[in-house]
Amino acid sequence: MAEWKRRREAAAHIRTTSPTLAYWATLGIGPPFRKVGKHCLYNTDDLDAWVEAQPQGGEVKAG
Repeated sequence: MAEWKRRREAAAHIRTTSPTLAYWATLGIGPPFRKVGKHCLYNTDDLDAWVEAQPQGGEVKAG
């Protein structure tokens, strides 16, 4: 069952930092989130799917 996590918890879930997630959000390249009041909430299913969609080490995305 999916959980909703605040940015700091979400960052730990995908093994990055909260400032990195915030930066990715400004660029529109990070995992999807919802803004609820002053908090950015990340769904754990979305976090896992986003990680799986990223290129693996050494791969280059054709574009």
